[in-house]
Amino acid sequence: MRHILLPILLAVIVSCSTTKLAVPDQFSSVSTRYPVKGAQGWLVNQHLSFGDYSTSRIKRGWHIKSSVRYNNIWIPPQDVLINIFGAEVMEEGKHEKAKIRYTLTNSHNSAEIFGSEFYNSHDVVLNAGRIPVIGGEYSTLLSSSYIYTAAIVPNDTSGTGLWSLLMARDYDISKDTSHRILDAPYVKEEGYATNGRDTVRIRTLNLNTFMTKSGKVSNTLLGARILSGYELSTTDGVVGIIDSMDKAIWLYNDQEEKLKFILSAMGTAILLKQIEKE
Repeated sequence: MRHILLPILLAVIVSCSTTKLAVPDQFSSVSTRYPVKGAQGWLVNQHLSFGDYSTSRIKRGWHIKSSVRYNNIWIPPQDVLINIFGAEVMEEGKHEKAKIRYTLTNSHNSAEIFGSEFYNSHDVVLNAGRIPVIGGEYSTLLSSSYIYTAAIVPNDTSGTGLWSLLMARDYDISKDTSHRILDAPYVKEEGYATNGRDTVRIRTLNLNTFMTKSGKVSNTLLGARILSGYELSTTDGVVGIIDSMDKAIWLYNDQEEKLKFILSAMGTAILLKQIEKE
């Protein structure tokens, strides 16, 4: 895989009809953009589709008796999340936002994906020592103002394994430039996804620039930063971008098909996070 490092300066395109990321040519020339249909609008009978990928109906709030098949054993989804993150304590906080469950498929692969997110998650204590940070270090997450956990269970785990995704948010008022009524709040999240061997780092793209239809790059009002998307990267560089504004997934072309599928699963899980719709 070629080593690609994106410049921090990604632009936001603003027009009368749409707002989206302008991905630098350095990445877009070797990547494919997949507009995600169904990511906006009604949540009733919601399905996502992009490229040759499609999901089942997005189920929200799985029943406690539901289960998922992994290694020929049927177990509750909650137990999968606990096993993945080595949770010492996993209590649902008072402000639990959503639970989701669905299946993603294309012509070659299939996986079941489920996750849960929490607001003010001081009651959720996770031992995230199993989540390797890029560079070989490890981190332990004790609490956060927001936690999102998800599991990706491929139908065929050979070569991929079971993937876990963890995202956490901490609010820093000193970095918040959203002081006007119409300003979007400053959002900072850090996240990782791993199968125990490989790790993908998830970084928010909080941007303070936009590009006009004429191609001119300008700054936002008062330099306010807004949550525009997410960057997925490995030690080799950036492998994907999630455009949460225009609901699209960018995937680096020079990757194995199974890894592209896992990255696509991560992208759908991130786009379905309810906190962004508030």
